Amino acid sequence: GNNYTSSVKDAALALIECEKTMNHLINKFPNYIHVNDYDKLVNNPEEEIKKVIDFIGWEWHENYLYPDKANRIVRTASVLQVRKPINNKSCGGWKKYSELLSPAIPILEQSSFFDDYCFAL
Repeated sequence: GNNYTSSVKDAALALIECEKTMNHLINKFPNYIHVNDYDKLVNNPEEEIKKVIDFIGWEWHENYLYPDKANRIVRTASVLQVRKPINNKSCGGWKKYSELLSPAIPILEQSSFFDDYCFAL
């Protein structure tokens, strides 16, 4: 059932199907799903985190901008990332693999789900 994982084209098609499903669910349950754009979040964390906090109905605290300073136990594979400040070092990281991803780019562009993304190589 995971054959799409060995083909960049099939992975792109699977991603499009995920987007279709999420769009359907977002339209059906708009009060229960909040969508984040990673690039916006790491480049403008205060504005984007405030949107999330507002969506879930919590009170704003400056601490949300500094998860790396929290003294809580983290028992996930992301423990090293959690201990670092919010940063945008991963933005555009896909470009390192642009040659390998090139078969998927036209498929993603044609889907219209990714119109906000620039796949220029």
